[in-house]
Amino acid sequence: MRRSARPAAFARCWTRKEAVLKSTGQGLSHGARLPYVGTAAEPARTSAHQVYDLPVPPGRVAALALWTA
Repeated sequence: MRRSARPAAFARCWTRKEAVLKSTGQGLSHGARLPYVGTAAEPARTSAHQVYDLPVPPGRVAALALWTA
């Protein structure tokens, strides 16, 4: 991964993870390692959620996690 792409990848990952953790009410009480949500342009599917990146203005990120289990 290009060094210049790291901030955007981190923002995608953090926002996706936050969406999943908020949907469960768990928050960060059990750490941030799991669930894996990915840093790529498309979110990784978790065992219990479908994660979507939402359209937002350039330089911003937003994600939605839907419980599927």
